Amino acid sequence: MKQKIPNRVILPLKKYHLGKIKVLDVGCGFGEYLQFFGEGSMGIDIKADRVQKASGTGFHIVEGNIEDIDNVDLPRNYFDAAWLSNVLEHVNSPHETLINVSSLLKENGIAFIKIPLIPNTIFGKVYKVLSGKKKLGFLASSHKYAFTRKTAEFDILRSGFEIVESSAFFPPNRFYKIFDFFFKDMIPTITIVARKK
Repeated sequence: MKQKIPNRVILPLKKYHLGKIKVLDVGCGFGEYLQFFGEGSMGIDIKADRVQKASGTGFHIVEGNIEDIDNVDLPRNYFDAAWLSNVLEHVNSPHETLINVSSLLKENGIAFIKIPLIPNTIFGKVYKVLSGKKKLGFLASSHKYAFTRKTAEFDILRSGFEIVESSAFFPPNRFYKIFDFFFKDMIPTITIVARKK
């Protein structure tokens, strides 16, 4: 039985029909998103305990490091889309990771890249006060990289993708586009949709 769809997945599922296509979930953890993607979707995660637990639920998950693509058993030019939720800030080379992901995508395949951002200074202070958090997500000790929307888009472009959209990906509503225009450079996280060239 499928669980409630997380907010960050609602709009991509609806707008890009991820429930009907093959999606590679990079850094899939326990496979919480795989249940919403189409038949033939797969996951990859570096942690054996996560892979073992997620595989027990029936998902096809490969244990491996996306940065070491030659030693990962994933089909090349196979996936219609890739889902990278909170991955690029953890890897040794975001550029190489994106190139490897591109090699697994079909021609014109789409990558959904969700990353924490360094928000502008004023909004960062306001967000900390309103959320009660002592520090923003991009400062997590396990993160090797920090991005602004523009630096993330630059890295994605240089890795062989074209930007389709950068968005706060609020759940869809009639004010979505207005809010997104104002908030996408101020919120502490963003999703960038990019197409393989």
